[in-house]
Amino acid sequence: MNRLWSQTGVLGIVALTFALLLAACGGADPTATPVPGKAAPTATPTATPEPGEFYEGKTIRVVIPYSPGGSSSVLVPYFAHQMPNFIPGNPRMISSHITPVIAGNNFIAAANPDGTQIMYNSRVALPQQYTDEAKFDVATFEYLIGYTSGESVLMVNRNVPFGDMREAKASGHQLRLPIETDPNEIGGADVAIIVSAEMFGFDLKLIPLSIASTGTAEQLVAMERGDIDGQIAGAIWYTMPSLRPGWTADGTIKPVAFWGRPGQVMAPNSESDATAVNYTDIILADAPADLLALYNALVIPEVALGKHFLAPPDTDPVAVDILRQAFTDAMNDKIFVKGLNRLLGSPSINFSGAELQTTIEDAAAGYAKDRDAREKKILDLYNKYTGQ
Repeated sequence: MNRLWSQTGVLGIVALTFALLLAACGGADPTATPVPGKAAPTATPTATPEPGEFYEGKTIRVVIPYSPGGSSSVLVPYFAHQMPNFIPGNPRMISSHITPVIAGNNFIAAANPDGTQIMYNSRVALPQQYTDEAKFDVATFEYLIGYTSGESVLMVNRNVPFGDMREAKASGHQLRLPIETDPNEIGGADVAIIVSAEMFGFDLKLIPLSIASTGTAEQLVAMERGDIDGQIAGAIWYTMPSLRPGWTADGTIKPVAFWGRPGQVMAPNSESDATAVNYTDIILADAPADLLALYNALVIPEVALGKHFLAPPDTDPVAVDILRQAFTDAMNDKIFVKGLNRLLGSPSINFSGAELQTTIEDAAAGYAKDRDAREKKILDLYNKYTGQ
């Protein structure tokens, strides 16, 4: 018996006894109805915890599906250090790497949806979800924030004899670039270079390497060894001043192509004025119908979506709301954004989790249309440029 009931129950008994005594003594209203005590309280739903209570004393783990040494090694620690200041309850935030991309996505898809595990992503793993190893559906994740668009830069070694991809054919140089060993795993950046090679007719050799699915770090080492001429990367061009100081300043590597949003102008990084032409505009204007369909289905969604954070499917809605608000608050904080932009080397964006959720669900639905015919086309082009 709880204390409230014991108190009110006693009051009820006293009132009843008093009424009976009045009746026995011939009071003016011998038939008066006794006044009962308060009814026992009924069970109520568990109250939603206050935001500060939800995360107080907890640790949030950020899964990174890329190997250490790339841009994630610069960006995620910044978020992990700063985000507790914006999350009520001031939880601890740590990070760990689970590679390759499919393994990382599989892990977070099966993770406890209690709000203590989230994932950093540099691109949506739409093609990968259709592989035999995949145990996830990108449309079912809970998206928290998008903070960059997904533009890509083709950066090559200084000894590549052209400065613009449109000069590649005339140079006679065979451009050697890495690609995933499984054609089902290739992403928008891979499709962008393939479509460009088809349009401009230059000599492209795609080399299937396992490092292509683990992130940027190993590809930088392969460039240093001379195994490949370059790589297609997103924010890595802008984080190169931190990862390899001086490389872009002295021309060790140079940008020769850029695939961004329609009309977007490539921004220079913090140590070099070098930029490249936006080939999205050229492709959208001049590509034949079959290549244009590939570009719109596989490249444009990645360009729009960019780097983001997500949570497992069916994560506690309270946690999703708290984290979405916290990331939004961070991206509206001038000091936080100044530090983030310094690491990115280019301006960040504030793409809310709710907007990102809808965009990715739409992209996933669009990707599923005509997928079989599109995958056959991709496989044919993959085999053509890998020589398989």
